[in-house]
Amino acid sequence: MTLRRPYLAVVLLILLDQALAAPSDDWRSCRRIADDAARLACYDRHADRAAPAASPAGFGLPAKAPAEAIDAIEARITRVDPLPHGRRLIHLDNGQLWRQLEGRSHPSLKAGDKVRIRRASLGSFLLKREGSGGTLRVRRVR
Repeated sequence: MTLRRPYLAVVLLILLDQALAAPSDDWRSCRRIADDAARLACYDRHADRAAPAASPAGFGLPAKAPAEAIDAIEARITRVDPLPHGRRLIHLDNGQLWRQLEGRSHPSLKAGDKVRIRRASLGSFLLKREGSGGTLRVRRVR
């Protein structure tokens, strides 16, 4: 019985030391952690740092990851600039700039309109003005 207490105390001190140790910048250091839960927590910390959370700011830009979690955004138009062939540049209040790809004018767009831009098939995006039935195919410029 008396031999178990010092052994248990040493094991607990080692586990506590590993749990309180500052995480290394190298994910391979996780392999050296003996405790399964602590090792998994180490891998999780590194995975969270490596994979940035999807945010509306990156919506519509070429993806660096296989898939983004955001399927649509909503914003207000701050300005609409005409382009050749009936197309438009659409400035949003979130700082994003979208270019109309089709040369049709429906739905009409003006500053202050609330719009929703959603993912469509084959990596394209559709813009819909609130209260309108029509959509426009758009591409994110910046």
